[in-house]
Amino acid sequence: MNDHARLAAREASPALMRLHRALSRLGSVVTVMNTGAHPDDEQNGMLAWFRLGLGMRVIVACSTRGEGGQNILGPERGGLLGVLRSREMEESARVIDADVIWLGHGPADPVHDFGFSKDGDATFLRWGEERTLERLVRAYRSARPDIVIPTFLDVPGQHGHHRAMTRAAETALALAADPAAFPEHAAEGLAPWRVAKFYLPAWSGGGATYDDALPPAPPPR
Repeated sequence: MNDHARLAAREASPALMRLHRALSRLGSVVTVMNTGAHPDDEQNGMLAWFRLGLGMRVIVACSTRGEGGQNILGPERGGLLGVLRSREMEESARVIDADVIWLGHGPADPVHDFGFSKDGDATFLRWGEERTLERLVRAYRSARPDIVIPTFLDVPGQHGHHRAMTRAAETALALAADPAAFPEHAAEGLAPWRVAKFYLPAWSGGGATYDDALPPAPPPR
């Protein structure tokens, strides 16, 4: 690292800020994980409050790199777009002092952003439901979250990637706590882990956003 880069890094992360963040972690022993399907699905406002306001450890678990999204600002598509979106998400996580766990590893990986999907079942046909669950159970067992909060609901009208990831997040709760599930994890030093709380969003899940054969879920009262 040259002098210019070193000074820029120091300015971006002042010693006083690093000390404040380190001390603020002492206020809580809780770890919370927010799950989503694409970079930008994470609820940064909520996560910033959990981390910087309450002192919790914050983790974002994202299934894809966003390579199937749209880009109106530049020419990047596919894998290049996934690189940009991954970098943006990791930088936003750095700002709020959160950690990121990726389940998918780009367009060559089965768990990738293949474009819009209305159906969670169709998404799992592409991703592999067992594969997705194994990776999420691994994330639970390695990060050991006390609380898991999906960003979206598994409801008609919602993006199929979102629906699949929310379904996986709930199914993985029991699997992560079961020693018989994915026993190969034990050889890697990953013990079973029981998530204490699982919270779904208290809203309709954006069901009215997309056209669908079934009506969207009603808004909460």
